[in-house]
Amino acid sequence: MNRVVRQNPGERNYHIFYALLAGASTEQREALCLSPPESYQYLNQSGCITDSTINDKLTFQHVLGGLSTLQLSESCIRNVLQVLSAVLLTGNIQFLTAGGAAVSTNTVLGQLANMLCVDSSLLSEVLTQKSMMLRGELISTPLTIEQAEDSRDSLAMALYSRLFDWVLRCLNKRIHGDSSFRSICILDIFGFENFEVNRFEQFNINYANEKLQEYFNKHIFCLEQLEYSKEGLEWENVNWNDNGECLDLIEMRLGLLALLNEESHFPKATDATLLEKLHSQHLRNQFYVKPRMATHQFGVKHYAGEVLYEVSGFLEKNRDTFRDDILNLLKESRSDFVYELFERIPCQNVESLRNSKHGRLTVSLQFKNSLHSLMSTLSTCNPFFVRCIKPNNNKMPGQFDWQLVLQQLRYSGMLETVRIRRRGFPIRLSFQDFYSRYRVLLRGSALLDDMKGWCLQLFHRYNSAESNWRIGKTKVFLRECLEAVLEKQRDSEILKAVTLIQAHVLGYLKRRQFRRLLQSIVVLQKSFRALLCRRRYLRVRWASVVFQKVLKGQRVRRMYKQLLEDQRENWRREEERRREEDKRREEAQRISQSADALDQSESGKASQQAADSPEEDVASSASTDSPEELSGEVLSKVEAFPPDVPADTAWEGEEAWQVEEILRLEREMELLRRRKEETERSLGAESQERLRRLRDAIDAQASRAAQHFLHVLNFHEIDECVRSIESTLPDTHAHSQIHTQTHAQAAGREEEDVDEGLGADDSPNPSETGQSDGQRTSGIRSGDESEEEEELYASGAYAAPYPATRSQSQPAL
Repeated sequence: MNRVVRQNPGERNYHIFYALLAGASTEQREALCLSPPESYQYLNQSGCITDSTINDKLTFQHVLGGLSTLQLSESCIRNVLQVLSAVLLTGNIQFLTAGGAAVSTNTVLGQLANMLCVDSSLLSEVLTQKSMMLRGELISTPLTIEQAEDSRDSLAMALYSRLFDWVLRCLNKRIHGDSSFRSICILDIFGFENFEVNRFEQFNINYANEKLQEYFNKHIFCLEQLEYSKEGLEWENVNWNDNGECLDLIEMRLGLLALLNEESHFPKATDATLLEKLHSQHLRNQFYVKPRMATHQFGVKHYAGEVLYEVSGFLEKNRDTFRDDILNLLKESRSDFVYELFERIPCQNVESLRNSKHGRLTVSLQFKNSLHSLMSTLSTCNPFFVRCIKPNNNKMPGQFDWQLVLQQLRYSGMLETVRIRRRGFPIRLSFQDFYSRYRVLLRGSALLDDMKGWCLQLFHRYNSAESNWRIGKTKVFLRECLEAVLEKQRDSEILKAVTLIQAHVLGYLKRRQFRRLLQSIVVLQKSFRALLCRRRYLRVRWASVVFQKVLKGQRVRRMYKQLLEDQRENWRREEERRREEDKRREEAQRISQSADALDQSESGKASQQAADSPEEDVASSASTDSPEELSGEVLSKVEAFPPDVPADTAWEGEEAWQVEEILRLEREMELLRRRKEETERSLGAESQERLRRLRDAIDAQASRAAQHFLHVLNFHEIDECVRSIESTLPDTHAHSQIHTQTHAQAAGREEEDVDEGLGADDSPNPSETGQSDGQRTSGIRSGDESEEEEELYASGAYAAPYPATRSQSQPAL
C-alpha cells in the first residue's frame, strides 16, 4: 500500500484516483470536494499524471458498473467515493513547527473531517500528538513534522487498505456458493524489482518473489522427481538453482527480518545500528553482500540477481505508524460505513503488547504472515504457472532486449524447467482415468480385467518402443508426442461415432420434419381446395342469381308487354264503345229533336182546336201535367222508329240491347278478374296486398256505378208511361195491359239479373217488405227530370257512369 503515498519517477498512483477525478459529475465534485489531479500531493510527486493508453473517464464508468453489478446501493457507492476522496485529501495536509508539529492547512483538515464524519480538532490532535495509556494515565507526546507526516500517510494507507478489503469481501460474498463451492484463483506474482535506489518496499517485493520461486521449484523439480521415484521409474535427477539458502537468510531466526523487527522495537534504534547488526551477523553468508564503498547499503543475492538496498527509512517504514488513537478516532466516526471498515481491527495497547509474543506487529511481520498464508493456500491447490517475460525496461512496445529476456529466463528457472520437461513425462494418469479416456481406441479388442494389461496392449498397438511412455505402479506416464497421437486417434474414433449418431439423429429429425411438412402440405392443400371450391361456389351462385335475374326480367317484361297490349286492346274497345255510344246518343238526340218538332206541331194544332172549342182547352190545360203527355212523348219516340217496326218491338229491342251490354260488361269483368288473379300469383306478398286494396276500391266503385246505371234506366217510369198510353187508347187497352204486364215482368227479370251480375245493393225488395206499388214507384222521376238528364247526357255535361268507372279502374291493370 506504499504506492498510495509515494511513487517512483514516471509512475502513476492507483488508477481509481485518476478515474474518480476524470469521471465524476459536477454534483459529485462539489459533494466530494474534488480538485484537478495536479493539486493532490499523492498524485503529482512522480510527475506522471496522464496516460495516453488509458481512458480515465471510461474507467470510472466501468468501476461504477462493477459496483452496481455487486448490487451495492447508491449510498454504499457514495460512501466508497467519499473514502477515496478522503485518501487524496489526507495527502494535502501540511504541517509546521510550533513547539511540535501543527496542522497548517485547516481548510483541507475540515474537508477531511467532513468526509470521515469525525471532529476536526480531534483529527488534528491524533495527527500531531502521540497518546498512550501508561499505568492508567493518558500521556500525550507531540510529534515532529516527519512523524506527523508518517501518521498522515499511515492514515491514508489504512483507509485505502480497509476499503480494498471491504470490496473484496463484498465480491466474495456475492460469488460464493454452498459448501461444495469451488473456485479458480489467479495469483499475480510481484515482478522482481531492481532499481538504482531500492528501499523497504523493494525488499518486501523481492522477498515475496523468492518465496514464490521456491514454491515453483519445489512443485516442478522436487515433487516431480519424487513422483518418479515413488512409482518405481528409472530416473536421473536434474540439478537446478535452489534458493532455499537465500530464503533462510531472510526468514531464519536471526535473519534479516528478525533483526529488522528487533531494531524496530527499540526506541533509540536507527538505520545505522540496523545496518551494523546486519553486517556483523551475516557477513559470512554467501547470499549476503556488504558493499565496499557505500556505508548505508546492504545487498542480497536473489535468484534473479544481486540487489543493493538503501537502509535509510527501513526502521521508520517497518514500524506500524497507524496508532491506536487514530484507530479509536475512526471507530468513533458518525458514518456507519467508516465504522464498519475498522471495527474488526483490535487495539494494541501497552497491556496487550506486553502479553504478546512478538510485541507490536510490524509491517514486515504482517507481510510475512500474509505470505505464509498465501503459500498454505497454494499448497492445497493444483497450480498452473504462466510466466510473464518483460521484453524491455522502458515499458515500450516493439522493443526486445534479448539480454534482459535471457537473464529473466535464467533466474526464473525456465531453462531447468524446459530440461526436466523434455526428459520427464509430464502427462500422468491413473490406470482407471487412462482407460476411461482411451478405451474407445480398443473397441474391437477383448476387454481385460487387468487395467495395467489393457494399458500395455494400447501402448504396444500405437507405440511399441518405451521411449515415450512408462508404466508405474498406479499411474501411466506419457510424453506430449505420444499423447498427441493418442488424442488424434481418439478424436478420429469419436468423430466416426459422432458422425454415425448424427446420421441417425439427423435422419430421425428429417423424417419427423418431413412428416410434419407433409401434414402441413395436406392441411394447406385442403384449405386451398376449400378456398377454390368456395370461390367456384360463389361464382356459380352469382351466375345463378344473374341468370335468374335475367330470366325473371324477361318474364316480367313479357308479362308487362302482354298487359300493355291487353290494356291497349281494352282502351281500343272502350274507344269503340264510346264511339258507338256517341252514335246512339246522337241518334237519340236526333229522335228527341224529331219528337220535339212533332210536339210543337201538335201543340199548334191543339191551340187552333182550343180556339174552336173552349172545353177542349180546359181539358188540355187540365191534363198538361198528366201522364198522357208522357205517353204522347213515348208514342212520338215509338213513331220515330221505322214504320215497319212495331212500338213494342222497338222498346223490347232497346231493353235487349241494354241486357246484352250488361252481359258483355260482365264477361269483360270476368276476363279481367282472371287476368288479375294470374298477375297476383306471379307477384310477392307486398304487391298482392297492394293489389287487394286496389281491388276492393275498384269493386266499391263498380258497385256504385252499377247502382247508378240501374237508377238511370228507371224501368218504373217506363211502366207509368205505358199505363198512360193505355188509358188514352181504349181500343187497345187489353193489348196494352197485356204488353205492360209482359214488359214489367221482363224488366223485373232484367233488374234481378243486373243485381246478381253487378253485385248491386243488397237492400230488401220493397214488395217483400210489404210496401205497395205506390210506395215502390213514389221515387220515380217525372218526365221533365228524365228529359233534363237526357239533355245533360246529350250535351256531355254529365258523363256516362260506366266509362268513368272504367277509366278509374284502368291504372290498376
